[in-house]
Amino acid sequence: MLKKALESEIFKNISWQWFSVAITASFGFIQSIFIARSIGVYEFGLFALAMGVASLAMQLLDIRYLDVLVKYLTEFRENETENTCLSLIFLSFFYAAIAYIIVLLILLLFGDVIQGILFSEEKYSTIKTLLILCLSNVFINVHLYPIFQSVFRVYSRVKALSILTACLYTTRLCMVVVMLWYLGLGLVSALVALLCVNIIFLFFYAIVAIRTLLTDTPTGFCFKSSFLVLENQNLRKFIKNIYFTSLFSIPSKELDINILGVMADPAQIGVYRIAKNFYAVIWAFIDPVVLVLYADLTKKYIAKEYKEIISLIRKVSIAGFVASVLMILLALVGFEYIISFTVGDDFQDAKNLFCVMLAGSIIWASFIWIYPVFLFLGETQIIFKTTLISGILSACLFYLLTLQYGVLGTTVAYSLTPVIVSILQIIGLRNCNSFMPIRQC
Repeated sequence: MLKKALESEIFKNISWQWFSVAITASFGFIQSIFIARSIGVYEFGLFALAMGVASLAMQLLDIRYLDVLVKYLTEFRENETENTCLSLIFLSFFYAAIAYIIVLLILLLFGDVIQGILFSEEKYSTIKTLLILCLSNVFINVHLYPIFQSVFRVYSRVKALSILTACLYTTRLCMVVVMLWYLGLGLVSALVALLCVNIIFLFFYAIVAIRTLLTDTPTGFCFKSSFLVLENQNLRKFIKNIYFTSLFSIPSKELDINILGVMADPAQIGVYRIAKNFYAVIWAFIDPVVLVLYADLTKKYIAKEYKEIISLIRKVSIAGFVASVLMILLALVGFEYIISFTVGDDFQDAKNLFCVMLAGSIIWASFIWIYPVFLFLGETQIIFKTTLISGILSACLFYLLTLQYGVLGTTVAYSLTPVIVSILQIIGLRNCNSFMPIRQC
């Protein structure tokens, strides 16, 4: 039984994904630590705030490309309509380009307003340059990379994706070290270098993904017929629901940093960002598991392997609970020393903030499978409703707790956000009729 499990495709995919995560999480984290130590807590706070503004802006137009593309590329491929797969990729790229242009124009037109609210003590020219560079890097990471990465996942090229992604993060780290330490240049120069690296690797992702699609598309690609994909009513409905889901999930992402930008000074924001970066390492190991589960559960659902779905859900639930308990114990024992060793005493307050963030994982870690279940069932309405309610509740918590308790209040709200989402999703799943045939197996 164990040997069979170890040889299964999903285990191999998760193994390669974890290899990639081990590189991306560790190197991405080291990169943020190196930036923090190099530029200091105050300037790191400004950088974190600029990234927060850029991320919030791009998330307003994010349609969760991976969720949409993994589902419909899988369906189109199973139905032997590969031409539609290539058209869907093209339309996604076309939409992403329009989204970037819109946000960039807004930033150029209203940059002085943003500067006055969040960066009142800084020079506008410096902040505008910082925002544009952060926006461009976020755009590639949030909008463009997921488009091509979805092809790797659907066509079971997880190994190639993991290796390419590991190379990307390794190159990023080396570039930051060279720019900030070896050449002694500033943050803006480092961001320019990171943007160049992102563009180069974007071409690598695109070339492999497009070649994969063209190989699997015997009749080629027609530009004019691409927009016919939008005649699919189920696709339009799915995109609409998943967009609003993404919109109302913003409180769980970068809303906290933006609220702190109004109510806290850059040094406090820098400390909070470091704590959040440590926490993001944990999410970095969870997200790939969810993505692999999503693709595998979708295939099992199409094949009507309901017993296999239930078995996989049980295993993931147990593993999530055990992992959360171990993480909390490790944090209580050794996190203080980790903070001192990595970022130094200026960031020592991040210890308590991180432990508060981690407390919520005891609940949500056991239910990471619910979201992909809703996706392959096509129950985007339930996702939308739960995300809407949790988004409103989380936004209120962020504002009220930050107003009352400052950075600690923001941290408590951040810890409770995924807990609220999990509770609402459990309630939604219990009332989901399309899940009944699976539950009865």
